Amino acid sequence: MKIFEFQWNRIEEKEWVAANSLVAAIREYCSTTGCDWTDWEDNDDIVEVPESEWDKCLLHDPDNVDDQMTFTQWVKENPHGGMICGTMY
Repeated sequence: MKIFEFQWNRIEEKEWVAANSLVAAIREYCSTTGCDWTDWEDNDDIVEVPESEWDKCLLHDPDNVDDQMTFTQWVKENPHGGMICGTMY
């Protein structure tokens, strides 16, 4: 499993997707959000988050401060991947 960071540079937002490949991450993202290639701009990017960084990435529910986990924990609970989170939600 890999984690990809979708960087929407024009609006300075990011979203993360777990998938086995970049193509699978794009498919997951597009099927979940309804986004297509025309929504990307030349300065947007998709980068792989190194597994060594997963424990440093903390997910939390803004409505419940006690509900938090790392990317590593998220992947263990979601072995088939999927949309993890985004800064715009």
